[in-house]
Amino acid sequence: MEKENCIRAFIAIDIPQQIKSTFLAINESLKVRHPTKIRWVNVQNIHITLKFLGHINANLVASITDSMYSATEDINPFNLCLGRLMLLPTPHKPKTLSMSVSGDLTILRQVQESVEKQIGALGFAKNQRVFRPHITIARFKDNLSTISHKRIQEEAISKDKTWTVTELVLVKSTLTLKGPIYQKLCVQALGKYRKNKII
Repeated sequence: MEKENCIRAFIAIDIPQQIKSTFLAINESLKVRHPTKIRWVNVQNIHITLKFLGHINANLVASITDSMYSATEDINPFNLCLGRLMLLPTPHKPKTLSMSVSGDLTILRQVQESVEKQIGALGFAKNQRVFRPHITIARFKDNLSTISHKRIQEEAISKDKTWTVTELVLVKSTLTLKGPIYQKLCVQALGKYRKNKII
C-alpha cells in the first residue's frame, strides 16, 4: 500500500454537542482531583467506536461507505444514555478512563454486528474481542494507586443524559504530537434518514 494513499480510519457513532458539553464538566471535576496522571481526550473527538479499520487504502472509502449503507438498512434511530465511569481494560491495570452507555443496547450491538459483517466482506478481519460499548475520555500517563482507582470510579456523574443516534460516521484519524485530528469522510443516516453523505 502506497504511504501517500494510506489513511487511518474507523467507523463510529458520534456524540452530539449537548452531550459533549457534559464531558467538559466531568473533565474539569476530575482534573482538580487528579491533575497530573491523566491525559484527556479532546471533548470534540469523543465517540463510540464500532469498527477500527486501521491503515487502509483511501480508494476503499467508497466501498466502505457502501458497506455502511447496507449495514444500516434495517436500523432505525435509537436512544443511548451515559452510564458510569469505567477503568479499562481492568480496574487494577487501567490504560483508559471510559464511560459506559445504557439505553437501547440490543440495537447498538445489532448495529455493530451488522457493520462487522458488511466490512468483513471487504476483507477486514473480524474483531475477536467482545464488543463493550464505551466512550473513552482519558488515558493514563502512568499507574494509579488503588485509592485513585476508587476515587475516580466514585465520581458522581449525571445519568440523565440521553440522546438519539441517527447516523454512523466514517472518520479519518491523523496522529500528531498534540493528539489525533479527526475528519469525517462519510455520514450514514439511519432509518427514515437513509441518504448517506460523503464529506
